[in-house]
Amino acid sequence: MLNEIMELMFIMIFCMLIIAKIRLVKNVSFLKKVIINIGILLVMAITNPILMALYLGLFLVTEVLYFIFENLSYKIKKGDRIVISSIVSTIITVILMVFFKEMINEYINSAMLEVKTIIEKLNPSSQEYLYYKSVQQNMVQSLKILRKHWLVNIFSTSILCTFGIYIALEKKKDEIWELSFEWLLIYIIPFFILNLTSINNHYLEEISEIGLGIFSLYGAAIVFNLLNKYSKMKYVSAILAIYILLYSNLTALVIGVCISFMPELLIKKKKI
Repeated sequence: MLNEIMELMFIMIFCMLIIAKIRLVKNVSFLKKVIINIGILLVMAITNPILMALYLGLFLVTEVLYFIFENLSYKIKKGDRIVISSIVSTIITVILMVFFKEMINEYINSAMLEVKTIIEKLNPSSQEYLYYKSVQQNMVQSLKILRKHWLVNIFSTSILCTFGIYIALEKKKDEIWELSFEWLLIYIIPFFILNLTSINNHYLEEISEIGLGIFSLYGAAIVFNLLNKYSKMKYVSAILAIYILLYSNLTALVIGVCISFMPELLIKKKKI
């Protein structure tokens, strides 16, 4: 539970930063956008290359694709834009993480060692000792989860951020977005490979989970839009949609799949 809350807080902060950045540079020229981003990348490269990699993979890619989709003459469904942005962002982030693997491991080991050193200096009966011991246990648990499901975690962070950006910057707040049902192939293909062949691959399982996650989030997005449309209580609608996504994932998944196959149930006129 604590890990889920911490992850959501990180995603919310990350999302708000991207939204603020997009609003800041939305009306400036292309050249100024390039100069601003090069400046940020150079500062991060000097201070913390790991942050630079995260900025490049998750932050900058999402921003660039948002502006590209907004200016395309051929309009792509909003749901498809979010998925495409998230997939591209995930791929680039994975490549960068592989490139910076040794540095990331060194950073994690250093943080773990620092906490361990603090614990060794404290009195085992003190409150401070119990606090740092709890921090250490949470770090170990979080690392186990991240290492086991790192691909899903990167994609989840990316798609939740992108989804939040489109909600915040969308002009038509009560619009029901469309999502192509073909994205279900991301789940179906790995599912059949894993169940009809002797192949047992962890990455195929991760990709299959990503496929389900796309439609679960889409289902939660539909719930949010419907509640917000009729209740006009944006924050209450968002809380209920997040609750359904986290604690009634199957409900969100069924809603997402059904509407992607039969958008006419909610969308009388095609909107993009």
